[in-house]
Amino acid sequence: MKNAWEYVHPKDTFSVTLIGTLTREDYQTLAEFYQPVIGMTGFTLYHALTTFLDVDKVGQKDRYFLHADILNQLDIDLQQFYLGRQKLEGIGLLKVYQLEEKDKREWRYQLQPPLSAIKILQDPLLGTLLLEKIGERRFNTLSRYYQVIEEPRDNFKEVTESFVNVYQVNHERVLAYEVPEGMTEPEVSLQTQTTTIASFDWQFFNQLISSLKLDERHVTEQLKPMILSLHQLYGLNELTMKTFVEASVNFETNQVDLSRLQRLIVKRQTPAIKKSTVSTKIKEASLTEKEQLMKRYNQLEKQGYTEGERQVIMISETLYPMVFLEDIKQQKQGFVSEDERWVIRNLVNQTPLSNSVINILVHYCLVIQNNPVLESKYANKIANDWAQTGIKTPEMAIDKVKDMVSKPTTKRKSYSKNNQVVHSSRKESLPKWVNQEQQETPVSNETLEQINERLRAMKNKTRKEDN
Repeated sequence: MKNAWEYVHPKDTFSVTLIGTLTREDYQTLAEFYQPVIGMTGFTLYHALTTFLDVDKVGQKDRYFLHADILNQLDIDLQQFYLGRQKLEGIGLLKVYQLEEKDKREWRYQLQPPLSAIKILQDPLLGTLLLEKIGERRFNTLSRYYQVIEEPRDNFKEVTESFVNVYQVNHERVLAYEVPEGMTEPEVSLQTQTTTIASFDWQFFNQLISSLKLDERHVTEQLKPMILSLHQLYGLNELTMKTFVEASVNFETNQVDLSRLQRLIVKRQTPAIKKSTVSTKIKEASLTEKEQLMKRYNQLEKQGYTEGERQVIMISETLYPMVFLEDIKQQKQGFVSEDERWVIRNLVNQTPLSNSVINILVHYCLVIQNNPVLESKYANKIANDWAQTGIKTPEMAIDKVKDMVSKPTTKRKSYSKNNQVVHSSRKESLPKWVNQEQQETPVSNETLEQINERLRAMKNKTRKEDN
């Protein structure tokens, strides 16, 4: 967590400016759409900064204040102020400029008017954040209230006069028109800022969805910003995103139902996201990939999991179930059937189990039970049991698996069309990690690199096959 005292001090001076003016509708938008996302500290900070705008009427010659002034006004400490300021910056309500001289530091805070309700609902990033915070019922209520009223249909014909028919303008002057110096650029939403993201291979993703024959203009202008925004929010990879897109296609229009896509991802991802404090999130974001692996590895070791168990858990947390299934089948010199793909899609879309838990379930069926295929009836039976017993993490799934294999195996019945065959119980061939003694082994760079290498190999192999 960043220490606010390293970045700002109560004795630092600041001034506040505002782009444009704030209307009554702006304040309503801030309360209904922004406050759930930025929290009460960010919300009250924005309003407090507006009180430092017009100082001339109280007879002050300068427009500078101490940060101590606003801290006292809000009755908050410097750390709370700094976190609230970050919330405003990140969502586009505040621009911050800093001037550092020898013995003093000055700040200039430029307040930005909020986007309109319609633009927020149309913005994938803001819309998804809001949906996640207030829930689908409240989100739908706001959407209906602010929805754009469509033009009359049936026998009505639009007869509205156009601009050029009413107003006469010199076209040469229009072409020669220059924007006055100092004017701000046109309003840009968070969506349009997201054109390329290094962690998401758009070209690869575009190849994955090419078979869907989507409208190209729709993909470029509407789908791409939505996909990149959702990737930023949830870290979904290209294969995962393709699955959600497939489930949201309207084949009558050859376009993706963006609202459905948004809801599917929020519904599927939200249960898997653990609630944490702001400080924890900031701390996690500052860790490198290797540090995160090491932290997770040590955490599992302290909980008593063996070397094999730790690797299975960490890999299950990284790969999407379809990729995880394909990797196991390839290691067994097999292939993924269409029935198995349907089983995975059903587990992902119909069960409350997280992706990592589904991966452990797949590992149990194909590796521990050594079944040649992932059977729908068997997988659904286990998934139902795990959902009802509250299996939410891969650790809980591993513990459940160890409990299942420690019990005596029971006879399983198989029915054919003409006769009934009863298979005798057999001793399962279990991987070493199931019965491996728990031992404390310090994590090494080699171990972490092996895990990293295996994850990279899986992802690269999948990409090559899809190409």
